[in-house]
Amino acid sequence: MRISKGNIRSFVLGVVITALIAAAPTAMATVGKKTIDVVYSDIRIVVDGKEVTPRNAGGQVVEPFSYEGTTYLPVRAAVDAITGGNKSVDWDQDTHTIYIGGKPAQEIVDMSTMQTYPYNGIGFRAGDKQFGVRQQTITPFNYLRVGTESAKFLLGGSYATFQCTIAVPDSAQNTDQWVIFKDADSKTELKRIDVKRGDTPVEVSLDVAGVDKLLIELGSHGTSSGSLVYNATLTPVPQL
Repeated sequence: MRISKGNIRSFVLGVVITALIAAAPTAMATVGKKTIDVVYSDIRIVVDGKEVTPRNAGGQVVEPFSYEGTTYLPVRAAVDAITGGNKSVDWDQDTHTIYIGGKPAQEIVDMSTMQTYPYNGIGFRAGDKQFGVRQQTITPFNYLRVGTESAKFLLGGSYATFQCTIAVPDSAQNTDQWVIFKDADSKTELKRIDVKRGDTPVEVSLDVAGVDKLLIELGSHGTSSGSLVYNATLTPVPQL
């Protein structure tokens, strides 16, 4: 139902939500509620000559209003009208954030920034050397020290995916190598990779959702492992 012109009502809404909808330069960071007087004056929205009736996600009509000289429009209706419905609009209750057209990409974590658990000085190192694999020079941005037998990392269930590349350097004495990834708490084997000197590097993508501690074990059929585990990253669990 249309509100008669000039009608003034009291309207209670979250300050942060108000600021986001208005995109006003005086947006406040305080989280809370505030009672304000807003003006409903039968505001019309016309986009490219076509009048638009603003509606919420449930299809109900949402009336634009004015407050202290600023006109407030429902975000979803405004975005749909301008983009023809080609942009998604999502509200994140936990962070009080409106996402238009998708959420930011998750930050990728370089494994060289993570210490082993418990810390023993053995872990991924930032790339400071080169390796020969299949007569090609590899300069990784990080690598697990050659000769490492095992390394454990605390993930805390905060990551969705572990990715890395595995190869056997041309200089390795033992040709047959293997790398095993385990859930350190349950001892469950998540993935095993068997590689030989001369094999094409293996790209690994491992689902680690819910894993508290990731254990990486390296070995060979000789005296020590010569596997090269490099360019390792973690992708955080997406924020819903």
